Amino acid sequence: MSRILNLVLTAFIALTPIAVTCAEETTVAGSQLLTATQAQRELKILKRALIALHPGLYRYQTPKQFDAEFARAETEVVEGRVNSP
Repeated sequence: MSRILNLVLTAFIALTPIAVTCAEETTVAGSQLLTATQAQRELKILKRALIALHPGLYRYQTPKQFDAEFARAETEVVEGRVNSP
């Protein structure tokens, strides 16, 4: 996996509090938490943006590897294995 994608995914997961066990809106320190569905939607937006805008996205990884990393991230969101505040 490219270092850039790893950095972007890490930043996304670290900077986006995710509440996967609670469907209602919750706040922590004044910020709204995302549900698992909302987090999945954000991952899809991030993936589309990277594909459309990153000029060297496949320089150090294949499209298959890139897709596999996003599939792994989505699985972690669905299963609640992301760091929550």
